[in-house]
Amino acid sequence: MPGVSYIQVLGKEILVVDYTGCKSDQMILLFDEAKRAILAKGERCRILTDLSNTYVTPNFMRHAEREMLEVKHLIIKNAFIGMNQPKRMILRGFSLLMGKTDFVAFDSEKEALDYLLQDDVQ
Repeated sequence: MPGVSYIQVLGKEILVVDYTGCKSDQMILLFDEAKRAILAKGERCRILTDLSNTYVTPNFMRHAEREMLEVKHLIIKNAFIGMNQPKRMILRGFSLLMGKTDFVAFDSEKEALDYLLQDDVQ
């Protein structure tokens, strides 16, 4: 079910942003909800983003570009699932624009969680 929630996996908290089946306007609302959750927490976080059965519109991307600037420093890693090839290409461009190399697409939720749970090498 689409929405924003936190899960605990092996002692690490992960923010789940589930856009499954959402239209562009709903995606913008969920993006804003996730942003508020990140800012309210006020600490760096790991994010699992599910874009299954969605269409990433230019309107949504422009909104994400503007709003991400305020929270990108609080994101340790963002793992994406539900990504077809066009969405993966959009993610690569978005990552370059944001200067983030830790926004990564995966084929399964398990792979995404494995990535999010890996300790960062400083």
